[in-house]
Amino acid sequence: MVLLAFASQECQNEVLSRPLERLTDKTVTNPDQLRRLLADVRQRHFVYADGYGRPGWTGVAVPVFGRKHEVVASLSIVYRSRDESPQSQLAAMRTAAAGISRTLAGPY
Repeated sequence: MVLLAFASQECQNEVLSRPLERLTDKTVTNPDQLRRLLADVRQRHFVYADGYGRPGWTGVAVPVFGRKHEVVASLSIVYRSRDESPQSQLAAMRTAAAGISRTLAGPY
C-alpha cells in the first residue's frame, strides 16, 4: 500500500482501473475509497492495515526514501491482531526507515 501511495498517478490509475481482489471482508476494493486511503498514507507516511490481507492479521508499513527523496521501498511488519498494537511499533519502524533512508541518500 505504501509503494502504491507514493507511485506516480499514472501507475495508481492503472492499478485502480482493474478489478481489485477482495482477500477479506476488510479488503478495500472500492477505487474511490482506496484513493482516499492512499492520500492518507502519503500525508501520514504510514499505513495500518488491520485484516486487509488475511483475517486476524495486521500490517503496518512506512516508506523508505532514496537519494532524491522518492520512495524506493517500504518497511513493514505483519503480526496477529491480538498480539500487538500498531502504535507500539510505529516509532521504531519510522526510526529504522529514517536510518535506511539516510544510508540510501548517501553523502551530499
